[in-house]
Amino acid sequence: MRAVFAIFAAAAMACATFVLSAPAAAQSNNDDYTPLNSRIKRDRAFPLIPPASWTAGRNSEVNRRRGRDMEEQFSRCVFTRSREDSYELLNKTDFGFVNWDQIGMNARDGAENFNFQYCLSRVARTQQSGVYMTWNAESLRRWLIRASYFDRHDDGPDWIVPGNVVTERTYPLSERYLQVRTAMALADCIVGNDPYTADLYYRTVPASDDELAVLQTLVPAIGPCIPEGQEFELEPFAMRVWLGEALWHASTNNGPAPAEPSQDTQ
Repeated sequence: MRAVFAIFAAAAMACATFVLSAPAAAQSNNDDYTPLNSRIKRDRAFPLIPPASWTAGRNSEVNRRRGRDMEEQFSRCVFTRSREDSYELLNKTDFGFVNWDQIGMNARDGAENFNFQYCLSRVARTQQSGVYMTWNAESLRRWLIRASYFDRHDDGPDWIVPGNVVTERTYPLSERYLQVRTAMALADCIVGNDPYTADLYYRTVPASDDELAVLQTLVPAIGPCIPEGQEFELEPFAMRVWLGEALWHASTNNGPAPAEPSQDTQ
């Protein structure tokens, strides 16, 4: 179910897409890889240093432009006025949250609990313009993921600890849905390969020159994550949603890599 509020205009989605292919090759499917026929390693340690393409100066420039974005302002308002409800919803849902019935809510409850009307009016005053928005269960989770991530890491990816690995995901709603788990496995793989550039992409304004440039920079981290023999279309909006989920998960669920077993215990 979608609800409509006459105060928000979503930025036009970037039309540019990239198509990547993964070569077909024999691939065992032992416990080191997930999901089936994927080259996605289960344990990917964060890099020791940022890539050469990532600089603090570029990060600051992208951050400044992000702060002026309407959706950024709206999601921040919704989150900060309902922190407890926001974390409760995020913890009991996952990427497969598509219907209010999954958590015993409806669209009206969502609008009231998260102060939509107040936040929409506030954005309209800040932007000095009328705005329009459609929203549903998926978009609410997307906004809360974005706002909670930047609430904790506003200046940059300060959560990255070289050598740390991300712990395994849980799926409160979607454990049985292969499509959801496959999408998140790919997103987690990309973040594991290059968390700095993934974070920078997430900070760009949708449909901006920054978004397109950073997405191109991210391509080398995406290629190894594509299931073998398949093509993958990089649609900027979908990539933003997937990476937001992966960044939020990685930033709150990572720790030192497990110790390698000694020869005595093997």
